[in-house]
Amino acid sequence: MVLDPRVNMKIEIRFKDDVAIVTPSGLLCGGKETDDLERRIRVLAREGNRKLIVDLRKAALAGDQPFGVLLRAHFDYVRRHGRMKLCRVGDRDQRFLAATRLNQLLDVYRTEDEAVTSFARELVL
Repeated sequence: MVLDPRVNMKIEIRFKDDVAIVTPSGLLCGGKETDDLERRIRVLAREGNRKLIVDLRKAALAGDQPFGVLLRAHFDYVRRHGRMKLCRVGDRDQRFLAATRLNQLLDVYRTEDEAVTSFARELVL
């Protein structure tokens, strides 16, 4: 996926029952767009959300800062007895997750439906 970094980042947030689904679109390269994603996730957490999916089908991650945002969100959700999952991660980003072994820490699913369904199999306190 080739994305033009000059295109403004858009972030869609929607819900399936109590699962928040955040779908960024564009290039996440560690600037304002990455800060905006982190801010939006923090707002969801402050509002009490404990089930989060970040759908990356429309986004590409460049550099380590976007992955840092996802890791901080993961640890924040775990600390609050919640869960964060990723879905539809691009091939390049999948390879990065595998190379850094972050795929052993972060829950990654092929589809949004698989990620949503996985919450039903878990006990979230």
